[in-house]
Amino acid sequence: MTLLTSEKIIEDIQQAVKLQDVLAVDQLKEEFKQTMKLIHPDVCGHPDAHDAVTKLNALKADYEQGSVYHDESGEFRTNGEFLIYEGKEELLKTSLRNYQKIMELRDEASLHFRRYLPKAMRLEKGKLYVTLAERAIPLSGKKLPELHVRWVLSRLLEFSGWLTQVGYVHAGLTPESVFVVPETHGIVITSFYHLTLKNTKLNTIAAKYRNWYPPKVFKEKRALPVIDVELSKKTAIYLMGDTSGSGIKLKKTHHKEFIDFVITQHQESFTAYQKYRELLKRNFKPKFHVLNW
Repeated sequence: MTLLTSEKIIEDIQQAVKLQDVLAVDQLKEEFKQTMKLIHPDVCGHPDAHDAVTKLNALKADYEQGSVYHDESGEFRTNGEFLIYEGKEELLKTSLRNYQKIMELRDEASLHFRRYLPKAMRLEKGKLYVTLAERAIPLSGKKLPELHVRWVLSRLLEFSGWLTQVGYVHAGLTPESVFVVPETHGIVITSFYHLTLKNTKLNTIAAKYRNWYPPKVFKEKRALPVIDVELSKKTAIYLMGDTSGSGIKLKKTHHKEFIDFVITQHQESFTAYQKYRELLKRNFKPKFHVLNW
């Protein structure tokens, strides 16, 4: 490998935000080994070789350990490739049981919507290990341009409509439970603490987002489809920078009809999804923008 190539690698490392900016993580061991052979100060005379090695080691450690987030169960870690929950074991067991209930569904629609679910889950020594079919990033702490949010909301409303169809309400669609697949704008729902049969008693909610739930939920205490519809729209509002979920202030900076839709309550998933698709068709070209995460 020439010095010029070594210089390019070091330049890429200096500019990198995450390990994937430098190495192909599906071949991490070999890629890391080969890169170190090229840029280690013992073999590379570049003045920034030492700093590049230090940073690459740090990026690798961050990737392998994952970033820390928190939800109702406690702490979870993810790097987009793996997902491990280390919180309250009873809640983790509940999430696993509810996930298994959904995975047992065998109708055509349910098989189609498997793409919005983790590939597998297992509980081991008090930790819940979640296997993702594709690289996916939690929405927690994220702010996205409206054009990306529109894609995410479309997926969330699709998912809500399917759950209603098979007789369930998720009741906990929040930025911590929804992951986005950057390359496709697909979503993965990763936790199921509050999943309840539709129109039966609702025992728990995501307390952190209590203000996001429709008021009638606290009066009727039932698992109503409106919950998933409204939490989907509140999550969209959150992603546009309004963490309160209100969305009113976004009228000054975002597309008015889109904001009117997300701040107007819709009782049924299918009706909401139909109206949303009509809104998109009227106002926006079906152009796809890949998320650069």
